[in-house]
Amino acid sequence: MKTDILPTDRTYKVLAIARDVATFEGCEIILPIHLLHGLLLERDGIAGTVLASVEIQAENELREAINYPSSKEYETWRKCGIREVPLLSGPAKLVYESAAQEGRDLFQKMLPTSWPYKDNAWPYIGTEHLLLGLLNVPESSAYQYLETKMNEKGLKPIHMRDVTLNLIFGPSRE
Repeated sequence: MKTDILPTDRTYKVLAIARDVATFEGCEIILPIHLLHGLLLERDGIAGTVLASVEIQAENELREAINYPSSKEYETWRKCGIREVPLLSGPAKLVYESAAQEGRDLFQKMLPTSWPYKDNAWPYIGTEHLLLGLLNVPESSAYQYLETKMNEKGLKPIHMRDVTLNLIFGPSRE
């Protein structure tokens, strides 16, 4: 899949976990729900913080069943140049493209700040962008799962978007 911005190392790890989950379930392509499982199993980063803050976790059976590589193995893959986006289904491509757009849009909002390194910065797809991408595709099973879990807590999925943006920009930034 081609896009003008690249995923972070952590996002590549989420994609690899999603591929492993899909393979475990007998799917040849990654679905949005597999991307969500990847985010749930990779607990680091902004998306992990957001999902933990609303108490959404991977089911125990999933955590035990997926024997995904360690961070050290992913670091070795990265150093060897293994940086591919796995085969995504149509809806998962929509999520990924939406994540790329979120990365571009949020990068543009960050640029006007007095950040000293902005000349050497570029947009990226982080785990937070993948989560926002999932929230932008309401017809996906991943969105419906998140919506159900959020409704159980008396919240709406937009709450996760607000929490994500607050973590990126701080509570006073819009």
